[in-house]
Amino acid sequence: EWRGRGFARNLLATALARADQLGIATVKLDATEQGQPVYEKMGFRGEQPVERWFREGSSQTAEQATSEKSLSHASLCLDSQAFGAERSRLLHELGKRSAISSRTGGYLFSRPGRVSDYIGPCVAKNREAAQRLIEARINNSSASWFWDVISQNRDAISLAQELGFKPQRHLLRMVRGKELPG
Repeated sequence: EWRGRGFARNLLATALARADQLGIATVKLDATEQGQPVYEKMGFRGEQPVERWFREGSSQTAEQATSEKSLSHASLCLDSQAFGAERSRLLHELGKRSAISSRTGGYLFSRPGRVSDYIGPCVAKNREAAQRLIEARINNSSASWFWDVISQNRDAISLAQELGFKPQRHLLRMVRGKELPG
């Protein structure tokens, strides 16, 4: 058992020191109940609840996800409007490790995980556009899926239920430094 020996705390302290050196004004993370007190001691504060949802994989043969190389200007503008901040550099970096799907009215990132694949971020003009993007991705895959949803996003919660996701755990989005949207 490796818990309680300070490895994660030391790793995070090193990462936060580097973020400070680079002038990164805001760091966010999603904490479990066990991790929350540790993060609070390191200067993080609670921001908003997040729910991790899970969907079992299917027995169908997995197809290779078609992926775009980057988001279009229209998708980046939509993201800025939805998120309240300019995130093109972050999305570019996430895109290096993710499959990107976009259609008129939205985009979706998905990536492989250790236990299950992940969807998100997903930004869409409306619920229907989000549903089309997510269904196209998860229904063309045999993978199991995780989806971290902001608890206050009732449309996303409802959509997760309709698509066969089940709530798995509750997390707390925490922030250190300057307040930012999202």
